[in-house]
Amino acid sequence: MRLLKKQKFYIIGLFVCLLSIMLLLTFILTPENIVRAEDEIYTINEDLSFAEDSVIVILDSEISEVNKVHSASFFKGISIKSITDLTKRTNPNLVYDSNFKQILRLELQNPSKENVIQSVKRLNRQEGIFVAEPSYNFEFSALPNDERFINGDQWNLMEDEGINIPKAWDITTGSKEVRVGIMDSGIASHPDLDANVTNGYDFYNENTITTDDELGHGTKVAGIIGAQTNNEGKGVAGINWNVTMVPMPVSFWDEEKDKYLFKGYAIENAIAWATDKWGTDEQIDIINYSGGTFGNSQYILYLINYYPGLFVWSAGNEGINVDDFPNIDLYNSENLISVGAIDKEQQRSIWSRTQSSCFGSYVNIYAPGGKGFIYKDNIPTTDNEQGYVSFNGTSAAAPHVTGVAALLLSANPTLTGAELKDIILGCADSITITVPSASGGTTTQTVKKLNAFDPLYIAGYKTTNIGLNEIRIDGINYVFGYDDVLTVPTTIYGRTVTEIGDSAFSNQDLCEEIVFPESLEIIGDKAFENCTSLTELHIPAAVTDIGAEAFKGCNGVTELTFEDDSDLYSIGSYAFYGCTSLEEVTIPSSVVFIRKSAFEFCTGMETLTFEEGSSLRYAFGLEDNAFAYCQSLSEINYNVRALVGVSSNASVFAMARDSADIQLNIGAEVVWIFN
Repeated sequence: MRLLKKQKFYIIGLFVCLLSIMLLLTFILTPENIVRAEDEIYTINEDLSFAEDSVIVILDSEISEVNKVHSASFFKGISIKSITDLTKRTNPNLVYDSNFKQILRLELQNPSKENVIQSVKRLNRQEGIFVAEPSYNFEFSALPNDERFINGDQWNLMEDEGINIPKAWDITTGSKEVRVGIMDSGIASHPDLDANVTNGYDFYNENTITTDDELGHGTKVAGIIGAQTNNEGKGVAGINWNVTMVPMPVSFWDEEKDKYLFKGYAIENAIAWATDKWGTDEQIDIINYSGGTFGNSQYILYLINYYPGLFVWSAGNEGINVDDFPNIDLYNSENLISVGAIDKEQQRSIWSRTQSSCFGSYVNIYAPGGKGFIYKDNIPTTDNEQGYVSFNGTSAAAPHVTGVAALLLSANPTLTGAELKDIILGCADSITITVPSASGGTTTQTVKKLNAFDPLYIAGYKTTNIGLNEIRIDGINYVFGYDDVLTVPTTIYGRTVTEIGDSAFSNQDLCEEIVFPESLEIIGDKAFENCTSLTELHIPAAVTDIGAEAFKGCNGVTELTFEDDSDLYSIGSYAFYGCTSLEEVTIPSSVVFIRKSAFEFCTGMETLTFEEGSSLRYAFGLEDNAFAYCQSLSEINYNVRALVGVSSNASVFAMARDSADIQLNIGAEVVWIFN
């Protein structure tokens, strides 16, 4: 009996323990208490201004589909008034990959700052949600400025202090076919702008009135990108003489903060609108956003990632290191360029004790943004009262990059947003700026400075991608200035140049010298045929093949050299045919084939040398007429172990010169050259 009571006591105790565990698990596993690893992806920055009536949600790719409708009941514990799909598309030309994530704006039933904060925290705990954020309002990246008329003091465009635009204008001055979205405060009517501005849309007021730029910020940005140039001496010169600027106002007056801000939902709608126009006659090729808070909004970042064009974003004026931002590594998007500001002394822009250009490795490039408030130190541009004003801030720096990107597209309309970024960053100059250090002092940082001419030089090439990370140059899209020296780039669009294609530079009679990249391996057929002004050729060691007629008719070439330890295997038929000014040639030991008529009619050639250890050991290596009609040839230096059987191929040197007049210096076995 006593044993039964004891067993009963144990059973009751076990039941109580199990019940307690179940209650504890019930509490832990409620939606409010489920915390995934992804929950740490986002921290609310409560210091920033944000809309109190809505929340932005990025859904996991597993539950995302283009134009999929989601019920409000999916978002547990959130009272929702309406749902807007910011990634909704009507354009059938847009195709997304399997990682596509829908971005939704949830309008809350009960607007308040606290409700937004609590809703964001709750949503970030829910399965199926990648991240939730407030709908931030963004600061402008401009500062107050001295509103004086600027007359011809545009240091920002010059070669040394600025972005080197005059040489770029020798290639292109822009095109109306390029459409640039100015996501800002609007563009006021102005005699120096009107011809380059088209109809846009106001995403805050939701109407088509875009000229009511009371702040003037967007009008200043537009003047840098596309103020009319060469127009009877009016005002300032824009980077693009011809362009189509599309105003996309997103600003509003915040009564509480007593200043203008960029409205979060207006920015969202503007980017989505531009994305949906891709592939249409109203395609927006580039978006300039001279707004602050770079690095602080993931949903804007995802909208940018879905936008096929180039997005240029000012880095901000808070003077902080953006590398310290959470998740800043996500901002290395292929179509996003972040822009810092420098002054005319090539130093990081400082405007006051509290405001200076942001910096860090995730600031991709720097462009002129002025310093202080003296008008001559800042950027002259158009204002909203049909006059002119000086402008500064990273807001002024960003449109320099946008303007150069627009010039690039005018020269080569096939460039993608990612290619534009690769060219602009790859062709930037290197400068060293002083930045604040973590210890409270200063340190230096090597950064990229915008260069307008070099990107246009790169964009001038027609190319084909080959292999995993290589590229072939197939020709040029337009004639670009190279000051008599053509420097073939090592990389284009991030790929290594290894080949020059057939006829790529044929008949370019302005070029006197070519500088080949060390990476070059193949020079194609007729690649430089009839480049009659060429005087020097220096072939890199990595080149293995020189194609047929590659330098045929280059009758001005006096010097041909091959780099030490050459890998050259074959010299193609007629490769140097008719190079009548060529005086001396040394064939690398690596060469196995000199094809038919390779040096025929090189009538000025006096000395021919085959390097010691040459691979030209068999008759088939030297083909018919390889050195025929080299009528000045007086010395042949053979450092070949055994040049066997050339006597059976006597036409190799046919009509070169009477054999009795040629001095043979043979550093090997007996060799028969002539019959």
